[in-house]
Amino acid sequence: MKDLTGLLSNLPSAVTSVIEQYQQGNHDAVPDAQAHEAYTHVADQLSSDEFQQVASNAYAQLNPEQRTELADYMRSQAQRHGISVPDLPPTNAAAPSPDALGNATAMVQEQGPNVLQQLFAPGGTFSNPLAKMALLGITAMAAQQLTKRR
Repeated sequence: MKDLTGLLSNLPSAVTSVIEQYQQGNHDAVPDAQAHEAYTHVADQLSSDEFQQVASNAYAQLNPEQRTELADYMRSQAQRHGISVPDLPPTNAAAPSPDALGNATAMVQEQGPNVLQQLFAPGGTFSNPLAKMALLGITAMAAQQLTKRR
């Protein structure tokens, strides 16, 4: 991912800080509230197609084992919260492609503005380092998409 620092001047400092931490690989250094705020700020500005594309781009940064672990985690959290994720590849399938995970994530996002964060909430994203890294990746890719509009 290219350095976004110069392009982010129009975004709130909380978003810029999250993206800088993501780029430096300091996912754990991002406070949960700040991750939530940054994600909400950028994700809410994307169309469904844009969201699916940035989620796929974020998942492309993960290796196959990480994508498999994340898909398993999403599946278990979805069942726990009664959230429908019809496009999520089945358990024991080959590592899901970034596009398959991006489609599944976009379908969750379309169910409501906070459904993905509910899926990845305490007991979710912020207690699972891989899920938090994925959400921060989506945030960074979404910010990059928004800067292309300007």
